Amino acid sequence: MASGYGKQSFGQKVKGTLRRIFMLSVIGGTFIGAPAYYEYGTVKTEEVKVKEVKAVWDHYDSKKGESVYNYKIVTDKGTVLANKNSTLHFKFNSKDIQDQLSDGRDAYNYTPSYNWFGNDEGGSQQEQKKKDPALDPSNKVWRIKYYGARIDVPFIHTFPNVLSVEEVSRDELAARAKAQQQAQRDQQQQIKKDQQGAVQPGQQQNGTVTTPAQPGQLSGTMITFTTVVNGQSVELSVPIEAAGKVTVNKVTPLVPTPPKGPGT
Repeated sequence: MASGYGKQSFGQKVKGTLRRIFMLSVIGGTFIGAPAYYEYGTVKTEEVKVKEVKAVWDHYDSKKGESVYNYKIVTDKGTVLANKNSTLHFKFNSKDIQDQLSDGRDAYNYTPSYNWFGNDEGGSQQEQKKKDPALDPSNKVWRIKYYGARIDVPFIHTFPNVLSVEEVSRDELAARAKAQQQAQRDQQQQIKKDQQGAVQPGQQQNGTVTTPAQPGQLSGTMITFTTVVNGQSVELSVPIEAAGKVTVNKVTPLVPTPPKGPGT
């Protein structure tokens, strides 16, 4: 007679299989989902000025026969961005982006040198003095799309990575500045209208402006106060111009009349 000791039932086998599938799914989702979220869930777009473009030598690729560089850029906000290829974003043009951001920097920042005869070997000194700051590549505004964050912990050193760059044209910047100035003028005009529409002395409550009261002429504004005359409360309304001319001639305390007793 065969012993059934150590054998698993069909239900137990199914449960074990499902448990292994679940564990593999969790592990696989962690290794795949985390990088996907890092590269797609942290995408941002900012407009900045690129103050510095760096190309740091990393190693020599013997298969391709060329040196490999780590590209980085520094913005006017102090942010350091990496510029490397990304398989998940199908980005393989890091070198082109670096060249685009570097274009014109060497020529603009070039300092002429002089030979033994005092001649300028790299262009006249007068031409260097005519540099227009508006043409300085470091003053250009770029719309940069990137993902990631700066992480600096043991064994992990990462920078946000550039995905694409686009130069913001001068026309677009000028149109923005013009629109902003127009908005400020409209706001100031609205403030003046609100101040003029406020009710002032010599104006009616409906906002219609009337001629301010002249000396000796009443403005029509009334004030109301309550007093006591002969034991009775009296409410008076007088012109506001007369309020300062009201004088108290006499104050007599009110003496209540004693009640009459029986038989009186």
